[in-house]
Amino acid sequence: MARLWFVLTLPPDRFGHFCDITEQPYGLLFTHMDNSVMATAKVSNPDAKCVILERRIKRVVCMRGRLVHLLEAQYKGMKAVIKLAWVPVDRLPEGAVYEFLNKKDVGGIPEMFDSGILCADFFGYRLEYLVLEHCGDPLDEYLHKLSTETPYGRRVLDSKAKETVVKIIKQVSSCLVRARDACVLHRDISMGNIAVVNGKATIIDWGCAKIFNNSDDAFTLVACRWGFNDDEAMGVEAGHDGLTGTPEYMSISILYGARRRSLMDDLEGVFYVVLHALSKIDNGEKCSPRGFIYFDNKNLALVRSALLAQETEYLPCFGVSKPSGRLGEVLRAMYQFLFWSKTSYIGTSLWATKGYERELDLRLAKRFVDTEALAILKKGDSVSAGGYVHVAGPRLPGDDATTNPEPSEIPQGPSPTARPNRKRRLQNSFQNLKTH
Repeated sequence: MARLWFVLTLPPDRFGHFCDITEQPYGLLFTHMDNSVMATAKVSNPDAKCVILERRIKRVVCMRGRLVHLLEAQYKGMKAVIKLAWVPVDRLPEGAVYEFLNKKDVGGIPEMFDSGILCADFFGYRLEYLVLEHCGDPLDEYLHKLSTETPYGRRVLDSKAKETVVKIIKQVSSCLVRARDACVLHRDISMGNIAVVNGKATIIDWGCAKIFNNSDDAFTLVACRWGFNDDEAMGVEAGHDGLTGTPEYMSISILYGARRRSLMDDLEGVFYVVLHALSKIDNGEKCSPRGFIYFDNKNLALVRSALLAQETEYLPCFGVSKPSGRLGEVLRAMYQFLFWSKTSYIGTSLWATKGYERELDLRLAKRFVDTEALAILKKGDSVSAGGYVHVAGPRLPGDDATTNPEPSEIPQGPSPTARPNRKRRLQNSFQNLKTH
């Protein structure tokens, strides 16, 4: 779109795909052609048949890749969001991803009321629209509402609010596991893509998702309906594995240049999002913790790798005071799950070793996923297909239990005497980062 700047100078009657915006509510009436995904839209007086547009949802608009506009709306008396997106014609349509996830009964995603294509190909871009359930506020805004202000002007989360955070972590992580079992990776976990209302978390914006199993009949049906070649779409999306996402929440391996995604990359993104949301409670919106300062992808990968090496000291570097209770236990379990293998820290291997395979420690996973998701992870081969993940073994007593382990069961990292030289090097790296 950056090369098509002249389009923005054309009046709406010549370009034909934009409407003049007024301050008065009005509706858009979408009509599908012969029950296909191709549709037309026209401005209509607000009524029960159309999507009644309300205020625009402010977000950064990028002129490269995708150009997305979001508006709050009403649809048949329900609160909704309408999404208009210019997308390269060779990319997977977001409406097709939602349709496929619904066929696979993946929960934790927005309900899709309507979707389609308004313009099939304009200089290599198509115009998609989606009418989706309104799923609430971004995670950081929701937690701000849950927090209370102390007499000293600080905001804090009480025990009930912290328990809500634990439930949100479990809902989001479990949704990603179920989506991965259906052969879908989200690939753009970020603060704005986790929406919460009344304690219910939903993962939104699947426009950067990847489907990687074209032998599935459901995927073939979706591809036929949306008019794209499933093999070609999968190949294009695979080529974007290392390019897709929000840098502040990308995994270490993807930031450093890995070209292949896995479930673990999405889960690592959840970990960073939660830390960032908590840091805004502890320090305010304008705080810039060291772990979230972005210069370039590789720099951020190396910094995080060094910061996370210190199990007892990394949280302040991400702007988070040490959480207590179940929230502290769940964050510790996620940290161990993502960055440790038995007694070894693997943060360096994530960027230094090409194609590094992480292990799934089910004893830790059961702390932050639900029973259904844990059963999926136990299958191992289903999760590892198409991604660098395998289940750690052998199983330990109690792995088949559905109850959460006691805090004492969570591995505590290496002993103080384990690999002293390597530990000393990591400590020196950490101190150097703190002084800068």
